[in-house]
Amino acid sequence: MGVEVDFDFSRATIYNASGKIEGESFSEKEISQLLGPAGYFKYNLLESPAVVNLKAGGGYYFYSDTSKEKEDSSESSIKTTGNGFAVYVGAEAIKPIPEIFSINVNNLQLKADVGYTIFSRIGNLEVEGTAVEHVTININGLKLGLGVIYNF
Repeated sequence: MGVEVDFDFSRATIYNASGKIEGESFSEKEISQLLGPAGYFKYNLLESPAVVNLKAGGGYYFYSDTSKEKEDSSESSIKTTGNGFAVYVGAEAIKPIPEIFSINVNNLQLKADVGYTIFSRIGNLEVEGTAVEHVTININGLKLGLGVIYNF
Protein backbone atom coordinates (compact mmCIF):
# COMPACT_ATOMS: atom_id res chain seq x y z
CA MET A 1 0.00 0.00 0.00
CA GLY A 2 1.32 3.43 -0.82
CA VAL A 3 0.58 6.93 -2.03
CA GLU A 4 1.72 8.71 -5.19
CA VAL A 5 1.53 12.42 -5.96
CA ASP A 6 1.86 13.58 -9.58
CA PHE A 7 1.52 16.62 -11.74
CA ASP A 8 -0.49 15.54 -14.79
CA PHE A 9 -0.33 17.21 -18.18
CA SER A 10 -2.34 16.19 -21.20
CA ARG A 11 -2.51 17.95 -24.57
CA ALA A 12 -4.39 16.82 -27.65
CA THR A 13 -5.28 18.08 -31.10
CA ILE A 14 -9.02 17.51 -31.30
CA TYR A 15 -9.14 18.16 -35.02
CA ASN A 16 -6.96 19.70 -37.70
CA ALA A 17 -8.51 20.23 -41.12
CA SER A 18 -7.67 22.31 -44.18
CA GLY A 19 -8.73 22.46 -47.77
CA LYS A 20 -10.55 24.44 -50.42
CA ILE A 21 -14.31 24.86 -50.83
CA GLU A 22 -15.69 26.72 -53.85
CA GLY A 23 -12.27 28.23 -54.53
CA GLU A 24 -11.78 29.57 -50.98
CA SER A 25 -9.03 28.11 -48.76
CA PHE A 26 -9.77 27.31 -45.13
CA SER A 27 -8.15 25.70 -42.11
CA GLU A 28 -9.54 24.74 -38.72
CA LYS A 29 -7.70 23.49 -35.66
CA GLU A 30 -8.74 22.78 -32.07
CA ILE A 31 -6.26 22.05 -29.28
CA SER A 32 -7.27 21.01 -25.77
CA GLN A 33 -5.11 20.65 -22.67
CA LEU A 34 -5.54 19.64 -19.06
CA LEU A 35 -3.00 20.07 -16.26
CA GLY A 36 -2.94 19.88 -12.49
CA PRO A 37 -1.95 18.00 -9.34
CA ALA A 38 -3.15 14.44 -8.75
CA GLY A 39 -2.89 11.89 -5.97
CA TYR A 40 -3.32 8.12 -6.00
CA PHE A 41 -3.56 5.28 -3.50
CA LYS A 42 -1.54 2.29 -4.66
CA TYR A 43 -1.87 -1.40 -3.80
CA ASN A 44 1.01 -3.73 -4.66
CA LEU A 45 0.00 -6.87 -6.59
CA LEU A 46 3.33 -8.25 -7.79
CA GLU A 47 7.04 -7.78 -7.04
CA SER A 48 8.71 -9.96 -9.68
CA PRO A 49 9.56 -9.89 -12.59
CA ALA A 50 8.28 -6.30 -12.38
CA VAL A 51 6.47 -4.27 -9.74
CA VAL A 52 2.75 -4.11 -10.55
CA ASN A 53 0.46 -1.77 -8.59
CA LEU A 54 -3.26 -1.04 -8.72
CA LYS A 55 -3.98 2.69 -8.49
CA ALA A 56 -7.06 4.72 -7.59
CA GLY A 57 -7.25 8.44 -7.05
CA GLY A 58 -7.93 11.73 -8.69
CA GLY A 59 -6.86 15.28 -9.18
CA TYR A 60 -7.83 18.89 -9.64
CA TYR A 61 -7.28 20.10 -13.18
CA PHE A 62 -7.14 23.32 -15.16
CA TYR A 63 -8.67 23.06 -18.63
CA SER A 64 -7.95 25.10 -21.76
CA ASP A 65 -9.31 24.70 -25.28
CA THR A 66 -8.38 26.87 -28.26
CA SER A 67 -10.23 26.70 -31.57
CA LYS A 68 -8.81 28.57 -34.58
CA GLU A 69 -10.44 29.08 -37.98
CA LYS A 70 -8.83 30.71 -41.02
CA GLU A 71 -10.29 31.58 -44.37
CA ASP A 72 -8.78 33.54 -47.25
CA SER A 73 -10.19 36.80 -45.94
CA SER A 74 -10.62 36.28 -42.18
CA GLU A 75 -9.26 34.60 -39.09
CA SER A 76 -10.98 33.87 -35.77
CA SER A 77 -10.04 32.22 -32.49
CA ILE A 78 -12.08 31.09 -29.48
CA LYS A 79 -10.51 30.19 -26.12
CA THR A 80 -12.41 28.26 -23.44
CA THR A 81 -11.02 27.79 -19.92
CA GLY A 82 -12.24 26.08 -16.77
CA ASN A 83 -11.28 23.89 -13.84
CA GLY A 84 -12.54 20.83 -12.03
CA PHE A 85 -11.75 17.35 -10.81
CA ALA A 86 -11.45 13.80 -12.10
CA VAL A 87 -11.40 10.28 -10.60
CA TYR A 88 -9.09 7.61 -12.03
CA VAL A 89 -8.54 3.84 -11.62
CA GLY A 90 -5.76 1.85 -13.23
CA ALA A 91 -2.54 -0.10 -12.90
CA GLU A 92 1.16 0.53 -13.36
CA ALA A 93 4.15 -1.68 -14.02
CA ILE A 94 7.66 -0.62 -13.02
CA LYS A 95 10.74 -2.48 -14.24
CA PRO A 96 14.33 -1.59 -13.25
CA ILE A 97 16.75 -0.91 -16.10
CA PRO A 98 20.02 -2.54 -14.94
CA GLU A 99 22.22 -1.28 -17.76
CA ILE A 100 22.22 0.89 -20.86
CA PHE A 101 24.83 0.25 -23.56
CA SER A 102 26.84 -1.96 -21.13
CA ILE A 103 26.89 0.79 -18.48
CA ASN A 104 25.49 -0.19 -15.06
CA VAL A 105 22.56 1.99 -14.05
CA ASN A 106 21.16 1.24 -10.60
CA ASN A 107 18.76 4.14 -10.25
CA LEU A 108 16.75 4.07 -13.49
CA GLN A 109 13.35 2.40 -13.98
CA LEU A 110 10.86 2.09 -16.83
CA LYS A 111 7.21 2.82 -15.94
CA ALA A 112 4.02 2.01 -17.87
CA ASP A 113 0.52 3.13 -16.81
CA VAL A 114 -2.88 2.08 -18.06
CA GLY A 115 -6.16 3.23 -16.60
CA TYR A 116 -9.52 4.84 -17.08
CA THR A 117 -10.85 8.20 -15.98
CA ILE A 118 -14.23 7.09 -14.66
CA PHE A 119 -15.59 10.50 -13.71
CA SER A 120 -14.61 14.08 -14.45
CA ARG A 121 -16.33 17.41 -14.12
CA ILE A 122 -14.80 20.56 -15.53
CA GLY A 123 -16.80 23.62 -14.53
CA ASN A 124 -16.32 27.36 -13.99
CA LEU A 125 -16.14 27.67 -17.77
CA GLU A 126 -15.30 30.92 -19.50
CA VAL A 127 -15.37 31.55 -23.24
CA GLU A 128 -13.20 34.52 -24.19
CA GLY A 129 -13.44 35.78 -20.58
CA THR A 130 -17.25 35.52 -20.37
CA ALA A 131 -18.63 33.08 -17.78
CA VAL A 132 -20.76 30.22 -19.07
CA GLU A 133 -23.44 29.29 -16.52
CA HIS A 134 -24.83 25.79 -15.84
CA VAL A 135 -22.47 24.00 -18.24
CA THR A 136 -19.83 21.38 -17.38
CA ILE A 137 -17.47 19.29 -19.51
CA ASN A 138 -16.85 15.59 -18.86
CA ILE A 139 -13.59 14.13 -20.17
CA ASN A 140 -13.73 10.42 -19.38
CA GLY A 141 -11.75 7.71 -21.10
CA LEU A 142 -8.64 5.62 -21.44
CA LYS A 143 -5.38 6.97 -20.07
CA LEU A 144 -2.02 5.51 -21.15
CA GLY A 145 1.42 6.53 -19.99
CA LEU A 146 5.03 5.52 -20.47
CA GLY A 147 7.93 7.07 -18.65
CA VAL A 148 11.25 6.77 -16.92
CA ILE A 149 11.83 7.07 -13.17
CA TYR A 150 15.19 8.27 -11.85
CA ASN A 151 15.92 7.67 -8.15
CA PHE A 152 18.35 10.02 -6.42
